[in-house]
Amino acid sequence: MANILFIAPGFPPFEFSENIINGKLVLALLKKGHSVQVISKTDEGPTYNSEWRKPWLALKPITYYISYPHGNYAQRAFEVVRNTMRFKYPQEGIRWAEYAYIKASELLKKESFDVVITRSPSDIAHLVGLRLKKRLNIRWIANFNDPTTGIWPYPYEKNLPGWKKRTSKKFVQEVLELADITSFPSRLLAEHFKEQFKLDDKHVEIIPHIMLDESLDVDYKSDSKDLKIMHSGNLSPERDPGTLLLAIKKFNTQNENKVYLDIMGFISTEWIKQIEKLGQEEYVKTIEPLPYSEAMLKMAHYDVLMILEAPLAKGIFLPSKISDYAQLNRPILAISPAEGEVKNLLVTYGGGISANNGSVDDIFEKLSFLSKKHAANKLDEIVESSLLKEYLGERQIINHLESLFSTKSG
Repeated sequence: MANILFIAPGFPPFEFSENIINGKLVLALLKKGHSVQVISKTDEGPTYNSEWRKPWLALKPITYYISYPHGNYAQRAFEVVRNTMRFKYPQEGIRWAEYAYIKASELLKKESFDVVITRSPSDIAHLVGLRLKKRLNIRWIANFNDPTTGIWPYPYEKNLPGWKKRTSKKFVQEVLELADITSFPSRLLAEHFKEQFKLDDKHVEIIPHIMLDESLDVDYKSDSKDLKIMHSGNLSPERDPGTLLLAIKKFNTQNENKVYLDIMGFISTEWIKQIEKLGQEEYVKTIEPLPYSEAMLKMAHYDVLMILEAPLAKGIFLPSKISDYAQLNRPILAISPAEGEVKNLLVTYGGGISANNGSVDDIFEKLSFLSKKHAANKLDEIVESSLLKEYLGERQIINHLESLFSTKSG
């Protein structure tokens, strides 16, 4: 079994999408018998939960949360300059990186680790991994769940100063060159990186977001002819609601059986405006986010679970919620780009259907298909022969990671 140092700014009990994925991955590693110690930080952003509760309780004794004095402006500026000289790259979060590096060095003096894993959210954990690699040549797996600064596709890309993009690109290029393995959850995301960086295929691994194997034992049978759909997670302005809301309105206008969409999370003001403009307040509603375990039980009482992506030219992302949806064994409706990772997975492994997020008619047709299946009590046919749970399951993911631990560093 491997002794693993896991460095990720986002981690339970602070529940947000990537934090949850990191927690699930470490739980699965522990279950398999590996030893893991985690270096993380308090998540100061909006989270669904910040208290230790199931299923994260086993993670509490092995997690170190880096804390340090906030300091006045002069103290903070001094630390940023000093740490930039030490790390070479002026990245956001560099103060945390220095303290995380100190903690990692303390742990490495006490015991030997077989591998260091650095993970999102943000790229700051890779700054720590890079310095450890240069100093100790320890085996290092760097994971990217999203594009890095300066290479986000439209409509996500922000107007950033040129120097910040250049600095980020130099930093990430060095990570890609020195990490023993660079992992991505999506093959198309890896290809996106290859378009922007020099990336050796021999060091690239596609490791999707892990699905826990535990069964929730929820026996849900709908007693309504109406189709109840849930979208779990916040919806940012980039995920344009226009075509989806128009398709829902078209369906509910033309059919006696209705479609209801509940969004468990926060939505942008643009969403609110369009829901009101189209008069869909009765059919499209938001509900308060819940802690992870409670959210899973809530989702299990819906007919269909939705993924809604931004109108990208190519869907390079693998949304982390797909692993939760697969665990619940509910049909997935992906409102996605015509070409993309989610669509490819559903075509290859089953478990759901996708609709072109740029086409009202296509979304309408898929809603009609699901509604008819539901009315005939045949929705389960969509997931009966699905292999999605195997692709995302603990056995496949952990076996894949274990194969990467065994190769000697350097």
